[in-house]
Amino acid sequence: MTHQLTQEQIDDLKASFDMFDKDGSGNISHSELKSVMRRFGQNLSDSEVRDMIRSVDIDRNNEIDFKEFVHLMKSRISNDPDYELKLAFQMIDSDSSGTISIDELRALMRKVNQHLTEEEVDAIMVECDADGNRELDFAEFKQLMTF
Repeated sequence: MTHQLTQEQIDDLKASFDMFDKDGSGNISHSELKSVMRRFGQNLSDSEVRDMIRSVDIDRNNEIDFKEFVHLMKSRISNDPDYELKLAFQMIDSDSSGTISIDELRALMRKVNQHLTEEEVDAIMVECDADGNRELDFAEFKQLMTF
């Protein structure tokens, strides 16, 4: 593939890899990969996940190490205009629920030194929460970030 990753993209992938390598083994297992792909908006079947592992599993251990993970994600990054937003979303969604809660939004504002009152954060949530469930899904988060 001719697409080269930037250092920032590699660092983002490493952060994602480390987050989903739940047991700290240095490899992502079948179940961990399925979770990774769900976070990237892809709900894959078990056989699709197995095929994905086989496609990059150079050492044939049925798991993916970081080098194999980068190879796997390269095409998805270059073909996905929302890649960086998805990475940001997954980092903010600290409980891996697939949505950003008001508490996660508050934590984000503190992390980026946005000293907002609780009322101001509540107002952001109300304005961006299109379905009124007091949580932001990816589409609502994307709307917030392009606001």
